[in-house]
Amino acid sequence: MTVLVSIREDVKAARKEILKIQKDIEEIKEHIGTHHDNKESPGPALILPLKTVDDFMDAEPQLQTKAVRCKTVSRFAVVGGGTPEAMIRRVLQSAMTNELAWSFNWAGKGAKRPFKDSTLKDCIFAPLTI
Repeated sequence: MTVLVSIREDVKAARKEILKIQKDIEEIKEHIGTHHDNKESPGPALILPLKTVDDFMDAEPQLQTKAVRCKTVSRFAVVGGGTPEAMIRRVLQSAMTNELAWSFNWAGKGAKRPFKDSTLKDCIFAPLTI
C-alpha cells in the first residue's frame, strides 16, 4: 500500500513539473514570436556559418541592427540542446566554422581576437536568458 502512495506522490510531482515546463515553453514561444513577428523591415539574414574574419567583421555591424539581431537570435533559439553548454556548442557550430573559431578566444589574449565583446556572443547567449 505504501508503494502505491509513493507512486501517486511521484505522479503528482511529475504532473506539476510538466505543467511548469509547458508554461516555460509557452513563454519562450511568446518571446520568440515577438522577435520573429517584428514589423520592421526584415533586413537581410546573415549567411551562416561565418567562414572568415572578414565575414565576422562584416556581420558585427549587421547584428547591431534590431531586425538582423532578432532574426539571428530566433534562428539560434531553435537550435536547442539538452543543456545550456550543449546548446551553446551547437549554436557556435552553426554560427562559424572551426577555422574561424580558432581565431578567437574569450579575452583576446595572444594573437587571437576577443569574443567576449562581440555582438555575435550576445546573440548566442540571448536564447539562454529567455
